[in-house]
Amino acid sequence: MNNRELTDLMRDIDPRFQKKADARASEASAPKAQKSRLPMLLTVGAAACCIAGGAVILPHLHPQNTIPAEPPAAEDIAAQPADSEVTVMNAPFADFSADAVRLMAPAYAPYVLDISPEQQQMLAETLLSAQWNPAEPADADAAAENGGEVYSVFVWNGGDPYCIRSYPSGYAEIEQGGAVTGYQITDAAEAAIAQAANPAAMQGHLTWCDPETLRSTETVWKNIRLNPKPCDMMTQEGIFYKIRNAVDYFDRASGSVVWSENFTLEGQSRWQITVSDFCTDLKMANARETLKTYFEKEPKTDVPASEPFDTVTMYKDPCAYYVLSQSGELRSLPPETMLRCNDSALENDEVHSILDGADCWNYRNQITNCSGGAQCLEPKEMAVGYLYDFDRWEISGTGVLEGRDVVHLRGTLTGAYSEKLRVTDFEFDVDIETGVLLRYAGYDADGNLSDYMITYNIAFDDDAAAPECADLLAMPAETGLH
Repeated sequence: MNNRELTDLMRDIDPRFQKKADARASEASAPKAQKSRLPMLLTVGAAACCIAGGAVILPHLHPQNTIPAEPPAAEDIAAQPADSEVTVMNAPFADFSADAVRLMAPAYAPYVLDISPEQQQMLAETLLSAQWNPAEPADADAAAENGGEVYSVFVWNGGDPYCIRSYPSGYAEIEQGGAVTGYQITDAAEAAIAQAANPAAMQGHLTWCDPETLRSTETVWKNIRLNPKPCDMMTQEGIFYKIRNAVDYFDRASGSVVWSENFTLEGQSRWQITVSDFCTDLKMANARETLKTYFEKEPKTDVPASEPFDTVTMYKDPCAYYVLSQSGELRSLPPETMLRCNDSALENDEVHSILDGADCWNYRNQITNCSGGAQCLEPKEMAVGYLYDFDRWEISGTGVLEGRDVVHLRGTLTGAYSEKLRVTDFEFDVDIETGVLLRYAGYDADGNLSDYMITYNIAFDDDAAAPECADLLAMPAETGLH
């Protein structure tokens, strides 16, 4: 499959595969006249190349809860008699109803999708009450010849993940730490897994996973946030950490942000004002943004009434990048999406280092995939430039901005950074829940407003708009793919 075919296939779920998954789930709920002990597997290559061949579902995470007991070690499981027809075992794992769980099913790979806590509870109860009869582990090459659909339940297990895979034959296997142990399971257990994977039962929204590592019990957990660090937003240390790592405290965000750049033209002060209307989904790894540029004689903290000098709309996902210009030209460019799994949090003491005798300042990658939205969602350079020296700023109070609780900061700026921005005094309003910078104002030595950024209609997670590109796909595009 070439890149274009892969792009087209992943853009929308193919109804043929969704229908197949629905039918598979319905069949699994009916009693079976005969069960074969020959397992049928999908190879890693088939799952990666045929995107409709597997799906992953991520139920709501409960990071405060852990499995009450560790499941048996892989070598203990493997020690059970594999050829016994009479040996009956209870589930060789502990209750995962309150753990982080992902469920892979046909038609959705390499994305994942949420199921409700109630569905997760029912799945856990059914699998725990089922009988697990030891069986010989499947031969992957032989199983690949038989085809079939595979459903996988990935359990985080406090950082020691394992995977339960179920096949149409009633065979199941548990993989943990690279060791695989085979079992025959009951019809009820097989049906519970298939029904949980049924697209009609899915809730929530998609999360991107790397198709090349989709079957790995470790890497399947990428691109989600697990246990973001608690921060005291009434302390400088907590604020400095959270504003630099704000992307760890939300999955989806939308809103508008207005910011300025002051410059001198023919001896007169001018303002370049940029307005971004953005929405970004870090789990699905896509974003849409419209940027409008204005030139004004005076600073404006809202959207100017004049016509914009330039307008551009961009949409990105892991397989697509579209740019719509003000003239109406649509270009399709090579994807350059940044994923959450390509990035990690930076502790306060990791911001500054010395390399070959020179100061080195460390920033996180930009993963929101919208340059304008990043002004408030990922203000990493400002956070370091303005807040690294705790002696130059203070917490001046709390308040409410755009319906959100914020903490007010005040400080001074000196040196090259101050000269570059023409700022000597500044104010920040930082969202307490997420660490997002909702308002910034910079003043010159005379007390005049010289730099600013302000947000409107900001929303997060379920309240945020989802990035969409249906209107762009309906237009003819000039390809920039090579």
